Amino acid sequence: MMLTLSNVKFDGRTGAILKYVPNYSNIIIPDNFWGAPVLLVRMHFLIKRVTIPESVTTIGSYAFADNELRTVSVLQSLKPIDYYIFANNNLKM
Repeated sequence: MMLTLSNVKFDGRTGAILKYVPNYSNIIIPDNFWGAPVLLVRMHFLIKRVTIPESVTTIGSYAFADNELRTVSVLQSLKPIDYYIFANNNLKM
C-alpha cells in the first residue's frame, strides 16, 4: 500500500511523517507528498514489510520497532540511523 496524505500526518516544512493512521501491514513510503520530499520517519508503524524511498535521510529511534517486519528495503542514501529502529521484529540478516 502506497501511503497517501489521507494515511499520514505529514509536515511539509520538515519533510517528516509524524503519524500513520491506518493499519496496513505492507507499506511503501513515497518519496514526496505534493512535491515536499519525505526526509524523516518518526512514528511507530504496525507493519510486516516496508519500502523506504531514497529521499529519506533519517529514521527516528524506535520508528519501526515492535512490529512483525520480515522485509525492509532501505536504500544506501540513508546515512544517520538512530537507535533501535528495527528492534523486536522478525528480520533475518
